[in-house]
Amino acid sequence: MTMPKVFVTRHIIESALDTLAAHADIDLWPDDQPPTPAQLREKSSDVDGLLTNIMDRIDSDLLDAAPRLKVISQLSVGLDNIDLAEVTRRRIPVGYTPGILAKSTADLTFA
Repeated sequence: MTMPKVFVTRHIIESALDTLAAHADIDLWPDDQPPTPAQLREKSSDVDGLLTNIMDRIDSDLLDAAPRLKVISQLSVGLDNIDLAEVTRRRIPVGYTPGILAKSTADLTFA
């Protein structure tokens, strides 16, 4: 059985990549700068999942270019960059990390 293919748009901690690699074939974006919309569409064309960042625009153009896409996970609190109506219409679940910045925000406030 082949593993699902996931495009990861940013470098993340190695232990997280190792965990993901145990369950998926990872294509990790190599550059420090984020992929352009055209590069993101190209990289998404044959993946089952995306692990994105708030700077990656997920819209109907990208979704049209990614016919195999089954899931999107976002490494951020917000979802403003994702067309939620469109992913809902296509029945693509979206995960994100709510509350991830709560402690650091409180720490900064007290500081």
